[in-house]
Parts: sequence; structure tokens; C-alpha cells
Amino acid sequence: MTREELIKIGLKKRNGEINVSWQQLADIYNLPSGEYFRDMVKKYVYRNKNDNLTKVLVISDLHIPFHLENILEILNTYQNKVDILLLNGDIADSQSISKYIKKYRVPFVDELIQTREMLLKIINVVKPKEVILNAGNHEYRMIRYFSENLHDDLLSLMPETSLELLIEDGFYKKDRQNGTKIFYEPLKNIINNIKYTHNWYNQIKDVVFCHPSAYKGSILKTAQDAYLYFIQRKFNFNCLVCSHTHAAGIYKYGDCFIIENGSLCKEPDYAREGKLLRPQVNGMFYCVLEDDKFNYDKSKLIILS
Repeated sequence: MTREELIKIGLKKRNGEINVSWQQLADIYNLPSGEYFRDMVKKYVYRNKNDNLTKVLVISDLHIPFHLENILEILNTYQNKVDILLLNGDIADSQSISKYIKKYRVPFVDELIQTREMLLKIINVVKPKEVILNAGNHEYRMIRYFSENLHDDLLSLMPETSLELLIEDGFYKKDRQNGTKIFYEPLKNIINNIKYTHNWYNQIKDVVFCHPSAYKGSILKTAQDAYLYFIQRKFNFNCLVCSHTHAAGIYKYGDCFIIENGSLCKEPDYAREGKLLRPQVNGMFYCVLEDDKFNYDKSKLIILS
């Protein structure tokens, strides 16, 4: 008798359709014991119960190289526990081409190398089945800088975001003084099932994940505006996860849950220079979809500070 046939019999016993003991069934079908047969069926039920779940870990606003020093320790809690690792924008900071006043500059290529190394470490720690990346406003700093400083003929040759270089194209670090260059291979050639969306949002089943450039100071106001943006464009969803604000909260807005998921970076210098910004909240969001629908009870907003 095949394993599948044994499972069918075990399910009938589990559902009360067969009025014999597990041990009697084990004896009939030459199994080691009744407990062995019961556990085999129990494991089958557990595996199939979770087949209809999609578990997404949403992290954002790392602002590498200004990320939290213990970020790998934090993420290790979710090793082998998520189907999708979704990086929802502002993965790299692009500090050197920021509009803010800088006391020092982080060379852009060095930041790109560090971001690439950190992404590899994060993916290796979490071990998700799939990795998806949305762009944030800090990724779009690249095309803004190019558009302001390059002629159109050169602009057409440039990538739009740093994620194109990291995920799809790869890049060189050139030492012109010594006439050498090192090529950093694109992560798509190293990591299976990694995808850059080329957008500031994407939708997975019942949930929209977004990183708008717009920002409102009130808690959850940015997420509320994002909700209205997608509703007006006829998106069909019951949960929206919004990054960018470095704030964290969850609220039911009509029939939809709206979430701001916090950040995974240190507070930036400009937040401490008299701008009267509210303290940021470090956090991330564990999002569970069951039968393609957002499950609030199984999801969790994780506050780290």
C-alpha cells in the first residue's frame, strides 16, 4: 500500500469515519506502531494546513551604510520562516548625492559595495524562498542627480536607480590611478528568485506594499494617503503596507488595514539639527496571507524601539 493510500485511511480515522484504534490499523498495514501512524497523519495535516499560507517579511528604510548594527541578529529570528522577503525601499541611502547638508561624504561606489554585501548577508540569514525589492525615494536619488547634472545624450545611458546596478546589471569600481577595475556581479546571478520591481510599489495577492516619496508628519497619514491613491486607481486590496515614514502603526481604515512598518536604520544626523522631527521607530512587518487574503490575526507589526 502506498503512503498516499495510508494517509487517506489515517484521515478517515482522524475524522471518526473508522471505528478502530491506531494500533489496530498499524497492525493491519504492517506499520511500526499506532503512535507512528498517528504522527504520520498529524504531520501531513500540519504541512497541508500551511500550504495555503504565504508569509511575507517586510523590511525597509535600512539606509545602508546607516543600518542598525544588530540587523542580522534581528532578522535571524525569521530564518526559514518566510516565503517572501520584501525590501520595501530605501535599502541604500545614496548619502553622497543627497540634497541635505553633509558633514562628510560616503563615496557612492563604496556605499554600493557595502549595500551589496549586506543584502547578501540578509538573504543568507533569512533564507526566504523569494526576494522582492521595491525602490524608495533614496534609490531614485540617482536618476534625479543624473537628470540635473548630465546632458540628455548621457542620461539615456544611465540607470534609474541603484537597485538596477545591484540586482540586474552589476557594476565596476575603477581605480584610475592604478589602471585597475573590479566587477561586482549582479545579485540575480547569485541569488535564486530575486526580483526588482522597477517601481515604488507592488501587489502580492491581497496586499499592496509601497514606498511613496510623499510624506505627511501625522502618524499613519502617509499610509492613509497611499490607500486613497490606490483606491482611486481601482486597485483591489484589503491591506496596505507603507514604508518611508520611519514610523510604525496599524489601523483599520474602512474595510482595509493600513500599516506603517518602521525602519531598520539609525536616526539620521539631520533629524538632530533643530528640524523638530518626531523620533523614528525601528520596526518591520510580518505579513501572512491565507488563501490569498490578508490574515490580521496571524500577522504582526514588530516594534524594535
